[in-house]
Amino acid sequence: MTLLYLTGIKDDLVGVRYSRKFMIQVFCACLFPLSGLWVNDFYGLLGLHSLPFWFGMPFTVLAVVFTTNAINLIDGIDGLASGLSGIALVILGVLFMERELWTYSMFSFSARYNKVIPQPSNKNSGSNSQTSSNSHRTNKRSVRTKQKEKSIAGKKETPPKRGTAR
Repeated sequence: MTLLYLTGIKDDLVGVRYSRKFMIQVFCACLFPLSGLWVNDFYGLLGLHSLPFWFGMPFTVLAVVFTTNAINLIDGIDGLASGLSGIALVILGVLFMERELWTYSMFSFSARYNKVIPQPSNKNSGSNSQTSSNSHRTNKRSVRTKQKEKSIAGKKETPPKRGTAR
C-alpha cells in the first residue's frame, strides 16, 4: 500500500504513465490474496456462499483494482472522493454493527471520523495544515496562470489590416 501511495504522490508531482500505474495497482492488489486475504464467501448474496480459491483470488484483485481506479477517477472533483468514502464507511460500520462484528465496525467508524475531523497534536499544527493545504491550491493556480500567460505571450498579436474593422 505504501508503494501505491508513493506512486500517487509521484503522479501528482511529475506524472506517471497509466500503464505503469495500472501495473503497480495490480501488484499491490495481488498482495492481498498472497497474504491470505481474499473474498471467499458472498454470504448468500446472489445465492452464492462459499467461493473456490480459483475464483475468489482473481475476484479480489479485480475488486481492489476497480475500487482504486474508481476513487482515483472521482478524486479530481474537490471533496467528492472523501464524501463518498465517508458515506461508504458509515454504511459499512452500521452493517458490521448489525452482524455484531464490533472490531470491523470500530475500524470503519474510526477511519470515517479521522478523515472528517483530523485530530491535531496541538493548536498550531491544525492551523498549519490548513494553511499548507490552501497554499498548495494557490500554488496550483499560480502555475496554471503562469502557463496561460506564457502561452498568450507566445502568440504574437497581428496588427489589423487597413480598411478592416475589428
